[in-house]
Amino acid sequence: MMRDSESCQEAVMVTPLLTSRRTTNIATWNIRTMFQARKAAQVAQEMENYRILLLGLWETQWKQSGQLQLLSSQTILYSGHKNECVPHTEDVAIMLSKEAQRVPISWEAVSPQIVTASFTTKKKNINITVIQCYAPMNDALDDKKEEFYDQLQTAVNRQSDKDITLLMGDLNADRRCQHWI
Repeated sequence: MMRDSESCQEAVMVTPLLTSRRTTNIATWNIRTMFQARKAAQVAQEMENYRILLLGLWETQWKQSGQLQLLSSQTILYSGHKNECVPHTEDVAIMLSKEAQRVPISWEAVSPQIVTASFTTKKKNINITVIQCYAPMNDALDDKKEEFYDQLQTAVNRQSDKDITLLMGDLNADRRCQHWI
């Protein structure tokens, strides 16, 4: 199916995430949990309602890391605790629309609180990387906070200077995150 003013050739070609021809909706949402029946389907429906291409999620409360294809055609890239004995807490994910799934380069489950995904753009040799994070609460142990910010800094430093990096999620207003904002 072609959009208005789109040729047959353009309709067949994969459209990168960022183009000057359309608005790209990217959002983030604290969903409190995806550890409930039908929660993923509900989130997917809201994503479609708002025409969101990439949706960063935190407090998913899923364990392990992986990729999940939903019946509604979205894909979830998630990063959680590796230890099954840990309570269902924290954890992050990036939900990709059907369109965003066509242009990914790579993704990485950095930690239970950080996941990254890279995508191509229309501009040659420039990619976009989304870093979805969920910082420890202010009352967390200082060691845990330091570990998180070190991991986040490493994830940001791995990105090329010519690429676009979007840092999104919940940084919990810790005084150390002021230089990120």
